Amino acid sequence: MSSSPRSSPTSERGRIHYGGVLPPGVALWRNGARARARLVVELDGKKVLAPRVIRLLGEIGREGSVRRAAFTLGIGYRHAIAWIRDLESLLECPLVIRRAGGAAGGGAGLTLDGIMLVRRYQDLERALARVAARAEGALRCSRGRP
Repeated sequence: MSSSPRSSPTSERGRIHYGGVLPPGVALWRNGARARARLVVELDGKKVLAPRVIRLLGEIGREGSVRRAAFTLGIGYRHAIAWIRDLESLLECPLVIRRAGGAAGGGAGLTLDGIMLVRRYQDLERALARVAARAEGALRCSRGRP
């Protein structure tokens, strides 16, 4: 059995894992099942706020570049820009600061609103993981087991 950071120990049933063992918003249930809870906001059938968009913003903050962040996540640059514009439009505030290139090179970073959005979304993911962990007990059959 592999001991990769994404493997899920069965002895940890019902426990919420952080630090890369389980993805955010995921809780282990019995028999190796995973319960996933996600917040996704759609507008006109199009995802505008979702875990992958938040990951993109986090990578922009770490990488200092929309292009590098998009590459790291395997997203096309134009898609990344469209996701940012759609989310900024929905929330009616700038999330990413873009600096034009030139001799010193360009770059990007997050505004204070962008930083706070990433943190608040991550807090929501942790809360949703707790809900997913509790859901196993709430959904169990009443017959056969105490």
